[in-house]
Amino acid sequence: MKKQITKALGILLTVGMMAGEFTGYQTANAATRTDYYTVATDISATDVENFAKSVKENVINGKWEELSKQISYPVLIGKKNIKTAEDFIKYAKSGTVNEVFLKAIKAEDCTDMFCNSEGITFGNGEIWFAEDTSEQKGLKIISFSEFIDSAKVVVAKPIKIKWKKVTKKDSDAAGVRATWKKVKKADGYQCRFYLFWSKDKKSYEKKTVKKNSASVYFQDNENIKLKVRAYRKVNGEKVYSKWATSIIKKKKIEKLNK
Repeated sequence: MKKQITKALGILLTVGMMAGEFTGYQTANAATRTDYYTVATDISATDVENFAKSVKENVINGKWEELSKQISYPVLIGKKNIKTAEDFIKYAKSGTVNEVFLKAIKAEDCTDMFCNSEGITFGNGEIWFAEDTSEQKGLKIISFSEFIDSAKVVVAKPIKIKWKKVTKKDSDAAGVRATWKKVKKADGYQCRFYLFWSKDKKSYEKKTVKKNSASVYFQDNENIKLKVRAYRKVNGEKVYSKWATSIIKKKKIEKLNK
């Protein structure tokens, strides 16, 4: 009973009293070991706790593919709505697991876990799971607290920038294409082309591309400066690398466009 009350701290519950019985949550005095989680599911306590132990093992060991199979989609992670197993795996691999989250999962012994009519939780509410009655799927995770730290994600800077002739021109305008080495795990690149950078250093043409190349077109063959940085999407936000810079001189531009 003491452990049940401790785990309930900090979790907001709507509790009602009907016919002298609580309907909002389970207590140790109201259940035997076999039906301890009856307020949340008809599945036996043994099966519930074995499921929790499996979830715990997958989280601690970073077995995201296996954990993705234990989830009911779409699933909430903090305020983020994850729609597919592929999206979950991408999210889980996008950064470092939060230390507070991981500590709470490791501390959970997966017995006498807090439960109510919404489901069962372990840790301090870091993970909630419930019975998925559709197509007899059994127990499935229904929500997580945010558990990936994007601040620790480091995105490598693009390197080996090269200039090439464009294969497809825009009307009569001249053009050049910049390419660079693909950055591992990058979701895209942000580019700034300074067409007249020696005269106007603040004016540039901005482009966001998925592939490791970008083209620019112009009427006058001036020196061109490119600044490019890679980014990754983590927890719905973009994490950028440092800027990489390259300059192509007017003579080389003319040579490429002959």
